[in-house]
Amino acid sequence: MIILDTRSRDIKSILKRLRPYIASGDTLLYTIVDGLTTYHVLARGRIKTRYVRHRHRDYLSGVVIGVVEADILLNKTVLFRVRWAGTHYTIEFNKRNPYIIIVVAETLDLRRVVEGSACTG
Repeated sequence: MIILDTRSRDIKSILKRLRPYIASGDTLLYTIVDGLTTYHVLARGRIKTRYVRHRHRDYLSGVVIGVVEADILLNKTVLFRVRWAGTHYTIEFNKRNPYIIIVVAETLDLRRVVEGSACTG
């Protein structure tokens, strides 16, 4: 389960949480919680992580910090983005990705769909 309200100062701990609930071949199932809303997301394709390094300047103190941000790509389009928000990392979810289907259903029903689609190809 991925909770979008997660805040952390360690990017690796956030990237460990961005794993699919069920993975079967190219078909992935994510359970995402955004506030009080729970999304079940079916995704089809390959996952890849892209790291972006840039310098962030604190305007109060004038200190320049090297910041690493990450994009989780699904078929070369962004699915999740891990951003630096000044003091911590946050998770952004791209609902407009053309390779996903957002479903509201029971998780056990979706498990049968994911396993069945992997068997049929």
